[in-house]
Amino acid sequence: MESTSTWPTAAATALFLTKRGIHVSVEDKWLTVFGSQFAPDATSHGRLIFSDGTSRVGAEPPAGTRVAGAPGVVVYDREE
Repeated sequence: MESTSTWPTAAATALFLTKRGIHVSVEDKWLTVFGSQFAPDATSHGRLIFSDGTSRVGAEPPAGTRVAGAPGVVVYDREE
């Protein structure tokens, strides 16, 4: 997540994906919010970036595709 204000949307997305059997991990700094079951592992996977549209990522989109947006949040998909 590029901005702390988007963590509720990121948490809802992680729950949605997990309930559908899709493995989700978060950056180490977010483990206290999401829990150790979301710790990164050695597998390669895509990456969703949550931005509030005012951070660096919102101002300069990352190498990736904008996949969703709503007031206060923009989501990008970036292959790792």
